[in-house]
Amino acid sequence: MNPKELPERERPRSVVDLAEHRYRRRLKETLGINPAGIEVILRLRSQVVELQARAHQLEAELATRRAGQDIHLVQYREACYEASWYEVVDVEIEP
Repeated sequence: MNPKELPERERPRSVVDLAEHRYRRRLKETLGINPAGIEVILRLRSQVVELQARAHQLEAELATRRAGQDIHLVQYREACYEASWYEVVDVEIEP
């Protein structure tokens, strides 16, 4: 079906609208899903996309925090290493 054949109010207005229209048509014509089922599928699909975006965001935040922790861990190790040398030097100096 050509979008221009649809009534004005039902015509897709953007590339995204056109893709959604085609997806709806495929669900209806190819898979035989009724309009209520199509709405459920589209809502669930949207939720999946949102959850995937949130998971990517959380993964990025976690990576940032891990990098920050790694820096603190390196600084802590360096401080402990320096402190251990001070203890060795103090032990060697004391008679």
